[in-house]
Amino acid sequence: MQIENFDVISYFEDKQYDYHTAGEKNVTNGWVNIECPFPNCYDPSWHCGINLESLLFNCYNCGNKGNILSLIQEIEKCGFGKAKSILKLYSNTDFYRSKQLEVRSLYKMNRDISIHNILPKQACDNFDKKHLNYLKNRGFNPVQLISKYKLKMYGSIGKWKFRIIIPVFFNRQIVTFTSRSIIDSIEPKYKHQFDNKSIIPIKDTLYNFDNIPRDKVIITEGVTDVWKLGNGAIATYGYNVGKNQIDILKSRNFKDIFIIFDSEDKAKKRAISLANNLGSFHCNIEQIDLSCGDPGDMDFDSVLKLRKELNFGS
Repeated sequence: MQIENFDVISYFEDKQYDYHTAGEKNVTNGWVNIECPFPNCYDPSWHCGINLESLLFNCYNCGNKGNILSLIQEIEKCGFGKAKSILKLYSNTDFYRSKQLEVRSLYKMNRDISIHNILPKQACDNFDKKHLNYLKNRGFNPVQLISKYKLKMYGSIGKWKFRIIIPVFFNRQIVTFTSRSIIDSIEPKYKHQFDNKSIIPIKDTLYNFDNIPRDKVIITEGVTDVWKLGNGAIATYGYNVGKNQIDILKSRNFKDIFIIFDSEDKAKKRAISLANNLGSFHCNIEQIDLSCGDPGDMDFDSVLKLRKELNFGS
């Protein structure tokens, strides 16, 4: 049992368990701190530290200490067997390669799988004026964008009404889709296909991952950020980055990783956490702050300047 491979930050992210990394709440480099989960700790606030290398924990207040398995048992209120299962689930595996083989095999066995029967039946190529204007008002060239990302339009009636349907590809094959509302009053703005109706759940993918250089990447939150930043950018569908998404990133030997999340404070904190989580990649990792808005709101002159600074070309 290889405890040293446990991805503690992805575990906390998926559990939505609040944590702090170096630079926050006086957390030391190489550690992540949480509220102590042990009932005999009378002041649990961020005193439980986990060493990211040894995965030993120690509460500086109550003195409880041990390895990550003991901590998982206390957090989950479970026995040793379930804790081992969780440990195995969040231990680093070659997720991307196994999913590549799975998708290839599925498409080979079922030649009827196509973009036409995975996307909603009412989705179509003929964009109406409302959908085109949404893209134009966001500063995009609709003709180029629709062609490049294989976008579809959904009309004014039905489950996906007033949305742009956005196919998600994995290993050059469509595996699911997300959608973006074109009317601000329609929530949620982004609406994903259900996991049980997808070939691969959307949070087990990274948007546009098939179309990035081998050695560098820009990580953003949303698909419109990718559309604006262009080739080399991927999206995580929100600032919560899951374990399998981290494993997909690990399938490449990146030299440079740039993280550009939205300008809100919570997004910036998540970007810092992601940068810390990717620290084991042994490459250049930079978190870039925006003064306002999100990458999808940037004007193209600013995008060109940024791409030049990051050496991504025009």
